[in-house]
Amino acid sequence: MLSSAVNAKHVRYKLEGYLYPATYMLGKNENLRDLIEKMVAKTNQVLSPYYSEISKKNWTVQKTLTLASLVEREGVTNDDRYRIAGVFENRLNKKMMIQSDISVLYALGKHKKNVTYKDLKVNSPYNLYRHYGVGPGPFNNPSLDSVKAVLYPKDLAQDYLYFIADLKTGKVYFSKTYAEHQVLVKKLAKDNN
Repeated sequence: MLSSAVNAKHVRYKLEGYLYPATYMLGKNENLRDLIEKMVAKTNQVLSPYYSEISKKNWTVQKTLTLASLVEREGVTNDDRYRIAGVFENRLNKKMMIQSDISVLYALGKHKKNVTYKDLKVNSPYNLYRHYGVGPGPFNNPSLDSVKAVLYPKDLAQDYLYFIADLKTGKVYFSKTYAEHQVLVKKLAKDNN
């Protein structure tokens, strides 16, 4: 499992994505290394039932966790995450860039409510507006639900290539064409002002 992380190039933090979020008990004589080993072991335990599915997709654990980390941050509900994973897979299958704002914010190293056109130009392998693929490594430590979403995405046959969230309500809207997407962008901008 860790060979994916060790072999990854241009990764900010080698273990990001591999430190499973859970509660861990440490003894008096245990240290940070012991905690990290427990977290990585837990990730391996949780992912092991899915290794064959990852292999069927011809993906690495690194790619799976990286895509799942994007889905984790882009979606609020599990249903949205499965549908967003479908959008990302459709985009990758069509050789389109993912163009995730989450990737830009990670590349910038800061959180902002809105990403600007200037932000989209940040020179980083994590900027998926400038680089094809899922990025060099995870953007966070994704949940198992997000991993399952990328392994079993929804609505692939719908051919959705775009999505946008209403920041007031959290509702996510999906569209097949850039023209449809732009209509939604304008409507939501108008509704939210």
